[in-house]
Amino acid sequence: MTMKMYDQDEALVEEWQCRDPALTNVTDLVMDMLRPLSGRALDVGCGTGRLAIRLAEQGFSVDALDIEEKVLNIARRVASRCDLSIHFTLCDFAHENECFGNDFYDVVVCMEVLEHVEEWQAIVEGMRRVLKPGGTLIITVPHDPAQFTVIDEYAGHYRRFHVADIVAALDGFQVRYFTTGFPFVRLITWAYTLMLRVTGRPHAPQKLWQRGSPYRSIGSQIMYYLDKVDNLFNRLNLGTTLVVQAKKP
Repeated sequence: MTMKMYDQDEALVEEWQCRDPALTNVTDLVMDMLRPLSGRALDVGCGTGRLAIRLAEQGFSVDALDIEEKVLNIARRVASRCDLSIHFTLCDFAHENECFGNDFYDVVVCMEVLEHVEEWQAIVEGMRRVLKPGGTLIITVPHDPAQFTVIDEYAGHYRRFHVADIVAALDGFQVRYFTTGFPFVRLITWAYTLMLRVTGRPHAPQKLWQRGSPYRSIGSQIMYYLDKVDNLFNRLNLGTTLVVQAKKP
């Protein structure tokens, strides 16, 4: 399901994807988990290339794919500005992953993608296939169906996930997980969505990233620091985002 934010102009989409504090914090966490590793990496659902670029900067040979041509154009432009060589491909990985070889990648990442796809298990199965034995798979998804709100609807989410959903799809892998986004992000999300219900106002995040917005200049930095504080409580598994690290036997 396409997120409504992608309907905005490319400059606004790039600003949001590259500077959103929650996305940046989760990207930081993923990169910390991958820091000791190297080799070939596949970014499934790369969006504007936020994670793919970080992987390439760390020295990985990176293939990245997405189903949206618009965001791939942004990703190619950003990677070019950074003078990074990343192979970007327009691809529906749930149905068109045959061109990716078996047991080929040392690392496969899929960040904030599975919630947008009805047949998400097909993507997981494809990632299992292309990952080398001993390789690392990292998946991040929205956590806890009870936290589903108008923000998820705007983002084009079909669902939020229980931990058991992802663990079952990774049967046979060695799995570790935690959640992030508690207590501050979860509390702020609850307060914001309550305000929307009480006032009848629509969720319009594009306004946050327009030039001159206080959120763009100051608020996003405050939220990023609150995300970092929330990381201290990740092991409580009460957060808004589930982060799963799995090793292929």
